[in-house]
Amino acid sequence: MKKFRFIFLFFLFLNGLFADVKLDLPSICIKDEPCIFNIEIQGENIKFPKLDEIAGFKTSIISNTSSTSIINSTISKKINRVYSIYPTKDFVFPSLNFIVDSKEFKTQEKQIKLSLPQKSKSNIFDFEISSSKKNLYVSESFELLLKFKYKTQTQILDLSFINPDFKNFWYKKLGYQNSYEENGFTITELKFLLFPQKAGELVIEPLRIDTQYVDNSSRSISFFSNSISKERIYSNALKFKVKELPKNINLIGNFEIKANVNKSQTKSLEAINYTIEIVGHGNFEDIKDFNLEIPGVNIYSNKPKIETKYIDNKNKGTYKKTYTIVSDKSYTIPSFSLSYFDKKTNKVFTKKTKEIYIDILDSKVNDSSLNKAVLEKLPKEVKEFKEKQIVKIIEESSLKDKLIYFSLGIISTLLTLGLYYYVINLRNSKKLNEMPLIKKVKLTKSSNELLKILSVYINKDPKLDELIYNLENTKDVDILKKDIIKILRRLNLKG
Repeated sequence: MKKFRFIFLFFLFLNGLFADVKLDLPSICIKDEPCIFNIEIQGENIKFPKLDEIAGFKTSIISNTSSTSIINSTISKKINRVYSIYPTKDFVFPSLNFIVDSKEFKTQEKQIKLSLPQKSKSNIFDFEISSSKKNLYVSESFELLLKFKYKTQTQILDLSFINPDFKNFWYKKLGYQNSYEENGFTITELKFLLFPQKAGELVIEPLRIDTQYVDNSSRSISFFSNSISKERIYSNALKFKVKELPKNINLIGNFEIKANVNKSQTKSLEAINYTIEIVGHGNFEDIKDFNLEIPGVNIYSNKPKIETKYIDNKNKGTYKKTYTIVSDKSYTIPSFSLSYFDKKTNKVFTKKTKEIYIDILDSKVNDSSLNKAVLEKLPKEVKEFKEKQIVKIIEESSLKDKLIYFSLGIISTLLTLGLYYYVINLRNSKKLNEMPLIKKVKLTKSSNELLKILSVYINKDPKLDELIYNLENTKDVDILKKDIIKILRRLNLKG
């Protein structure tokens, strides 16, 4: 009998020993959602361990409550803390040490698994996602339909759609929203346009809507208000098989490219506008920038303008980029090409623009080039005679030229030194009177003169660029001058 009594007291002692610390911990946590655990401790002197992180994941305290009770002159505290962590993989929840009334308590380790949420099963709610395509190419657009429904008689207090994180997809929300009633349910539809960013089997994980509603089926009854329930509703998941595009191709769809200039013949240092425009349907956002380079020519450009609209199940759009080109000699704008994959024909197409020759009317022609061109047109005998004559003249005058060049070198050096000291003295005495940019602008009499002065300041300010481009078409230069001077004063540009 004594033996049974001893065993009973021993187990009672153990029960009392471990009842002071309770750890409520789930075995499975949902991916991308907080994993909640609760610690409850009862005693007089309680010492919590430092819980800044668990298994390398940062912890946050959601709630911290405490209460004190006195029974037979014994003070007892009760502390309840609720924590959350955001794990990114399966982990082991470690053993925790607590000191309660000078006694040490240890919790056990526990394996925590991370799981994807499953589609919710509810009599009140349903959430489903569906796609117009399942087999795709990289960057091929497709439509994703979100359909959420709830029983019409349900009194909804709040619906929160958690912004989706479409991993491995580029996406944008379409302006489509439709609500209607069907078979006793209220249904709301939304649409997204998605573009897969890599090949392989890709998954759109279940999406989530948080609901808050009056629960008439709840067993608890409040005297002052209706029973309110909160519920997370998950959709189904979707899988896609995505293929690679052909090598060195990043566009899929159907495109047309063209280029034009506002004029193909102009005066020296007068700006022309060259525009590249692409129309069609496909992944316009992936069109790479066109780099225009022409030796000896000044080229200025802004960012391309891309506009898209989802029409007839296609991502239709336009791409437009304009370059401002200034030169003192004639030049040729090269051809540009655009390659894309057409899924209908399963072929790669390349579209090209034409080269455009720009004729500068008053460009200076190099004298040696002109002499060479004239010489080429002469008869063979005259040509040989001219070449010998030129060589002879050069040989005869070489010594004389050397003396002249030497003398000119000394003179130019002296003049340079004299001019340098003159300028230095002028700056020190503040007598140098350089003509400021604004004064130059005021003295101009035509749009061409004004354009020559201001062409080097393109891309300094968007408003200034707009006024410079308008110089070619304006009839009243004085009005534009006033606006330009205001901007130059604001920018504090010095000529």
